[in-house]
Amino acid sequence: MRVTTEIKVIAGFSLGFLLMVGLGVATFRTTKGLLDENQKVTHTFEVIVSLDNVIASMTDAQTGQRGYVITGDERFLEPYNAALPRLSDGIERVRQLTVDNPNQQKQISELQRRVKRNLAVINEVIALRRRGDAEAAAEVVKSGRGKLGMDAIRQLIREMKDEEDRLLSARTEKAKTSARRVVVAFFALTVAVFLLLSFSYLLVRRDVARRKMRESALREMSLTDELTGLHNRRGFLTLAAQQVRIARRTKMGLLLVFADMDGLKLINDEYGHEEGSRAIVTAGKLLRKAFRESDVIARLGGDEFAVLVVGSDDVDGEFFTSRLREITNLHNERADAPFVISMSVGVVRLSDVLSIEEAMSKADELMYEDKRRRRAEQSFPPRISLKGEC
Repeated sequence: MRVTTEIKVIAGFSLGFLLMVGLGVATFRTTKGLLDENQKVTHTFEVIVSLDNVIASMTDAQTGQRGYVITGDERFLEPYNAALPRLSDGIERVRQLTVDNPNQQKQISELQRRVKRNLAVINEVIALRRRGDAEAAAEVVKSGRGKLGMDAIRQLIREMKDEEDRLLSARTEKAKTSARRVVVAFFALTVAVFLLLSFSYLLVRRDVARRKMRESALREMSLTDELTGLHNRRGFLTLAAQQVRIARRTKMGLLLVFADMDGLKLINDEYGHEEGSRAIVTAGKLLRKAFRESDVIARLGGDEFAVLVVGSDDVDGEFFTSRLREITNLHNERADAPFVISMSVGVVRLSDVLSIEEAMSKADELMYEDKRRRRAEQSFPPRISLKGEC
C-alpha cells in the first residue's frame, strides 16, 4: 500500500505528540518536585526565623526584668509584657512547622519547659521588686539562675537550628537537582519539538520535491519525443505558443522551419525499421547542430520535424535551409551507413500569418513544394528514391 504524504505527516506528528506528552509529564513531575523542594526550603527558613523570634522574645523579657529591678519603674516592664504572648505564639509556631519531625517535636517540648523555668525566675525577681525588696531581687539576679536558664535555652535553640540547617542544606541540594532536571527536561522537550518540526518539514519537503520531480518527468514525457529526445508535437505547440506571445510583446522575429525526411520508407523497407529509427535519430541530431539551443526543435511524428527559430530578424529562411543541407551533406560524406540522410524544407516567417497553426500549415505546403521541386530536378542524394512517396 502506498503511504501518502498526509499519512506520513500524521504519523510523524502523532509520534511526536506522544513523545512530547511523555516529556511533558516528566517535565511536570520534575517541576512539581522542584516546587515541593523549594517549599520545604522556605519551610525550613520559617522554622529558623521562628526559633530566632523565640530567643529574641526571651531576651526582651529578661531585659524588661533587669530594667525594672534597677529602676522600680513599671514602664521598664513593657518589653517583658510584650514578650510573653510572643513567646507562647513563637513556640506554638515552631511546633506546627516541625510537626513532621519527631526529633524537633521532642526538642520543642524541652524548650517549652526551659522557657517556663526561666520565666518563673524572672517572675520571682519582678515579684520581689514589687514588694519593695530590691535587695532580695538583686540577689536572685546575682545568683545566675536566670543566666543559666537563658544559656540553656540558647543552647537548645542552637541545636534545633543546627538540625534545621542540616535539613536546609539537604533540601537546597535537592532543589538544585530538581532545577537541573527541569532544565534538562525543558531542553529535551524543546529539542523534541524542534526535531519533530524539522522532521515534518523535511518529510513534506522531500515528498513535495519528489512530487515535483514526478510531475516534471511526466510533463517532460508528455512534451518530449521518446525516440529522438526532441520536443514532440504537444511540446512544440506549447513552447511555440509561449514564444509567439513573447515575440508579439517584444517585436521579435520568428521563423518556422518544417523538415521532412526523404526516403524513410525505402530505408525501412530495405534495411528494417531499426535502421529507420536510427535514421530518424540522426536527422534529429543534425537539426540540433544546424540550429541554436534557444530554438525550439521538435519531431512532430513519423519523419516530420519542425523548428521555431527565435530572434530571426537579421536572417531569412534560406540561411537556415542552406546551413541544414551543408551539415547534412557533411554527415553523409563521413557516415558509414548504407543510406544517406536527406530532408525537404519549408520556411515561413510568423509575422506573415495570424497563428502558429496557420504557420505550420503554410510551412508544410512549402516543404512539399521543395520536395516536388527537388524530385523534378533530381537533386536528391544518391541511394535515395522517392518513387511512390510524397
